[in-house]
Amino acid sequence: MNDLNLHIANRLQKLLKIKKITQEELSIGINKSKTSINNWITGRNGDYPKTCIECDKLKNELQRKDQMIEDMKFTIDSLKLSIEVEQRILELVKERLGNKT
Repeated sequence: MNDLNLHIANRLQKLLKIKKITQEELSIGINKSKTSINNWITGRNGDYPKTCIECDKLKNELQRKDQMIEDMKFTIDSLKLSIEVEQRILELVKERLGNKT
């Protein structure tokens, strides 16, 4: 095993651990066999340029999904605030109407 393969294998192992992604999830995400993933992690594969492109595509997709989730959370929070404001306005209107009778 050459130094590049060992470096890539170690880096991939760390990334999977940090991101809490299993080898199986990675294999599904980039449409590679579990054996291929195992070969990368053990440094027995030299087909890294194509693999790096596929991993980068997966990373970008995950980032896009994370951003969509954050956007949805912001939208939900905004809607909750809007509902709270509307409820408070209704309460104030009811109070004023109650005071006029």
